[in-house]
Amino acid sequence: MLIEVKKCDISKSTSDALIYSTNEDMMLTGGVGKKLLEVYGYELQSLIHSQLKKLGKSKAEVGTVIDCKTKEMPWKRVFHTVAVDREYETSEGTIFSILKTVFEECEMDFGIKHLSMSALGCGYGSLTHTRFTEILLNVAEEYNNTDINRVTIFCNADNEYVDIQRTLGNVH
Repeated sequence: MLIEVKKCDISKSTSDALIYSTNEDMMLTGGVGKKLLEVYGYELQSLIHSQLKKLGKSKAEVGTVIDCKTKEMPWKRVFHTVAVDREYETSEGTIFSILKTVFEECEMDFGIKHLSMSALGCGYGSLTHTRFTEILLNVAEEYNNTDINRVTIFCNADNEYVDIQRTLGNVH
């Protein structure tokens, strides 16, 4: 499985699935969520909240993964995750669990070969990009013999890009 990093806008990714982190209120107010709201409108926000209601909740707990998308979105699956709490804290176990859930879902969907994701728990969270990438490598190793053959991590800053590349072994 190829795992790579790109420094560009994740909302323009051409993958089969998109994975990003939002807040416990599942409000698309920052980062990737805000960009998705700008591009795909409030229908997406309403859809996420109706999925949350189906779970019998008004807010999501840390570790929640909601899989939903609008018809206009180019991805087959979009995973809205809650990787950090209100104080922007997370745990390695939470990130591992979210990634494991997403990979399991994508493994069962034979049309999913390429995943695009932000570095969960890092931007508005306490996890380093290096540690996120290590956790991702650990989870991805279990799925090497599946249809999933590519994972792209998207980031915005040069230092994030270098940290991820170094962890992937692509920068010495």
